[in-house]
Amino acid sequence: MRTVAIVIAMLAATATAHAAEINAFISTAIKAATDELLPPFERANGHTIRASYAPSGALIPRFERGEPVDVFLTDAPAIDTLIQRGKIVGGRIDLARTGIGICVRKGAPKPDVSTPEALKRALLEAKTVGHAAPAGGSITAAHIQGVFQ
Repeated sequence: MRTVAIVIAMLAATATAHAAEINAFISTAIKAATDELLPPFERANGHTIRASYAPSGALIPRFERGEPVDVFLTDAPAIDTLIQRGKIVGGRIDLARTGIGICVRKGAPKPDVSTPEALKRALLEAKTVGHAAPAGGSITAAHIQGVFQ
């Protein structure tokens, strides 16, 4: 979260004296952090952040269609793909790390997922397993499907 704040501060330092409207594509994986950081930034600098939140897999097509964006905060593989396609200038800065969580129904016992073997056992014993879909742009979907394979 501190590094996201640094990027926002750097953006403020390089902005002109006039208030600006900044279009930002932001991965939902870091929405909680940016929800805390953006309002104080706007109040302190007079800039308006038009944040558009979505999974990175949904943001990339919008970017490629030419939707205006000044700041793109998303996962490293997505940025690398855009660099390889020549859509953005090479180089990226890793700001934060996120993880994948496991949820269980309220009142249900917490499964043992402390080892790969325990996770496999928990998944095989579960009555149902839900996960994000790649079609919705989820960056975790490919990882989860790899785990299932």
